[in-house]
Amino acid sequence: RGGDRGGRGGGFTRQRVEFHEKDYVVEPVETWDGFEFKEPVMRGIFSKGFEKPSECQKLGIKPLLDGKNMLLQAQSGHGKTAIFATAILNSIDTSVPDKEAIQAIVLVPNRDLARQVTAEIEALGQYLDPPLRIQCCVGSPNIKTEEARDERIALVKSLKTTPPHVLVGTMGRICDLAEVREGGRGEG
Repeated sequence: RGGDRGGRGGGFTRQRVEFHEKDYVVEPVETWDGFEFKEPVMRGIFSKGFEKPSECQKLGIKPLLDGKNMLLQAQSGHGKTAIFATAILNSIDTSVPDKEAIQAIVLVPNRDLARQVTAEIEALGQYLDPPLRIQCCVGSPNIKTEEARDERIALVKSLKTTPPHVLVGTMGRICDLAEVREGGRGEG
């Protein structure tokens, strides 16, 4: 089995890692301790039962911790969500005042994945103190009903008054909320 408990087989043969900086070289990090995560992030990793990084994680986490842009492709079940989730959580500062801006945005292609990613980030970040604030934004921007319009306006107001540290959502919903926030539809 893969190193992250849920991996699909020991081989990581269908991988692709690309960096925009051609002179950047990444060496695989063999243990979770080797990433030097903050203690609450490490606790979250071990609480999920992750014993050692998968092959994908050994190559993918360090570049994100170093602030590099990267393209990584791997089959389902190789721990890609944990790659960006742990890097995000390690960079989040939950002690900033409530009125501060969102620190990370995760865009996903569909609502099911948005919910899964939100749950994974919540689980990995459960030991952050002060607690992590995360918001999952999904749904079609159906403004035809008054109830849907009111829900969108309430969400935008909530995001303004107490923004989450991490915002996860579908591209359509995030763009819709940004437009409402900017007053593009005469709301908010």
